[in-house]
Amino acid sequence: MEPKLHLKFALSFDKLADDMIEAIQREWKTPFTPPIVIFPDRVLEQWFKLRWMEKEGVIANLNTKFLDEFIFEILAKDNNVSRLKPSVLGEMIAAWLRDNLADCDDEIWADVKHYLISDNHIDENRLYDFAKMMSGLFVEYETSRPDDYIIKPGISLCWRDGDTKFFNSKADAWQRELYRKMFVGESACCDKSLKTLPAIYQESGLSAEKNVPVFILWHATLGQFYRKVIDDYAAKGHDVYAYVQNPCMEFWEDVKKRKDTKRAWYKHDPEIPGYFDTAMIETDGKYPFEESWMNENVLLADWGAAGRENISLWCQASDYDFHFMGVEDADVAQPVSLLEQIQDHVAHCSNDNNFIVAEKDNSLTISAAPSRIREVEHLHSQICTLMQDKNTKIKDILIVAPDMNEYRTAIYQVFAQSANRLAETRQGKAVGEALHIPFTILDGVPTESLIANAL
Repeated sequence: MEPKLHLKFALSFDKLADDMIEAIQREWKTPFTPPIVIFPDRVLEQWFKLRWMEKEGVIANLNTKFLDEFIFEILAKDNNVSRLKPSVLGEMIAAWLRDNLADCDDEIWADVKHYLISDNHIDENRLYDFAKMMSGLFVEYETSRPDDYIIKPGISLCWRDGDTKFFNSKADAWQRELYRKMFVGESACCDKSLKTLPAIYQESGLSAEKNVPVFILWHATLGQFYRKVIDDYAAKGHDVYAYVQNPCMEFWEDVKKRKDTKRAWYKHDPEIPGYFDTAMIETDGKYPFEESWMNENVLLADWGAAGRENISLWCQASDYDFHFMGVEDADVAQPVSLLEQIQDHVAHCSNDNNFIVAEKDNSLTISAAPSRIREVEHLHSQICTLMQDKNTKIKDILIVAPDMNEYRTAIYQVFAQSANRLAETRQGKAVGEALHIPFTILDGVPTESLIANAL
């Protein structure tokens, strides 16, 4: 069967979502067999549902899943096998370290002992954080570099079945030993019925039972394992529709970081591609190809490495058979604000820095604060200012953070305080003008207890 991976790009999620909604409705033949819709996180899922209701008025029985959940369902696994979750693996790592770290080889485990052991006792707080971090890393290693990785040996070939280095660092030795204690041998801590997704896939492959269209709305990078599973699933004759945000309409896979190019030039080996004789700098004071740098967009070159690789791998999976939506709109629209001008430069891979900034242009601002509570207070003030504009609605505002859990307490303090002030104002108390901003925290761990964290 020929692969059926249908790839679409767009500059904005609005255009991706609108086209995806229409495509889902076309493929939704019967009410009880809805297509599968996959999202990278809960935030994008909720936004898509709101977009659907705004466009169509109603949404029911939409079969949404996360990628791990979907892959676990299509694997041809034994009924007794369960997916090993990072949280469970973290508990196993913590238990093993608590019982065995003191007896481990000092030469290999010196850094770990120095971090975890204080006054001849393991610091439980550090142990919890350390085990949580390592469990996430081990799962990430298996999904980002599986056995059939195209560039370097995969994690199983390095650590499960051999003693070769997985990465060049002195931490490789103790990580390899910890990994093997968890997964390798009869005495492994991990139960044989608990396996990671790559391990299940390596043993059983895919099942061909599910035969419904799959829609993927994606904005983040994707591990090599997930790409392979999606490719194999499409190769079995299943329709997979991937909608991916692409910030640039031009071909930008060959855009390189300037510092990486400089590093190649300084290698004193003519056999290495990119060799450069440093004497050239001394003679004319210029780097070769400096003019070509000036033609590349600086943001794409310096900040776009992960996105560039992501787009390239999606294109390779579809054999560069894709459709870029909204090209005509981007060429016709005239950018006005500073943010729109930057987006337009990135979209056309332009490095023209002649920006026109209006006097009251607040489309892109950078603020600094001494604490998280001050950050959230400043954010609250900015939202209040935006809400004074009649055209701004709550649904148009989205707040993102690297780790939303770190801001959870501050958000409740600031935004709940505005609700209390509004209630007091309505009771006739003179507390000044109050504006209550409804909010919902979608990211993070909603079931965690703030009181438990404080204790």
